[in-house]
Amino acid sequence: MQSFSHSAYSWRTTADVDAANYYAAYELGAKMKSREAIYNYTGMDFTGVKEATCQEINEFTHQWVLDNFQDNYKQIDRFHQTGQPIEYLEDAVCGSGITWINEALISKNTTETWQIQSKVLVSPVDFQVPVAAGMLYCKLMSPARILEWMLVDGLKMNNYWVPAPT
Repeated sequence: MQSFSHSAYSWRTTADVDAANYYAAYELGAKMKSREAIYNYTGMDFTGVKEATCQEINEFTHQWVLDNFQDNYKQIDRFHQTGQPIEYLEDAVCGSGITWINEALISKNTTETWQIQSKVLVSPVDFQVPVAAGMLYCKLMSPARILEWMLVDGLKMNNYWVPAPT
């Protein structure tokens, strides 16, 4: 089995211009076999099994970042104490491949949390185009972007001084 991915970066960061609000990829587009297709291929019964979601993959990635970041200076503790947490919302379903390709992952800063909603497209295992049958397409958070939020952007609201308007 193969999976494919691509990363997307802010258009404001180039070799000549360094004006981005963030530097890590803001999304990873991933194409992989669906859970149902894998069950079918291995001859296992898919009855009652839930299909994988992009939200689950993002939550797993978030935990992976927490488990694997070597935090010698307790930055993650600081984030948990004063930062804006990341909230992963239920996936937004795309109607076709072209809409999935052209629509970005949705992120919204609510001042309480940073909400992330993935774009998802699942093709049925009996899809009329065999090469695209049984695929799960997800717009996912980059692990680097999750970490960048925890170390920089998620701390801004509560930790940076902003002068009162006069």
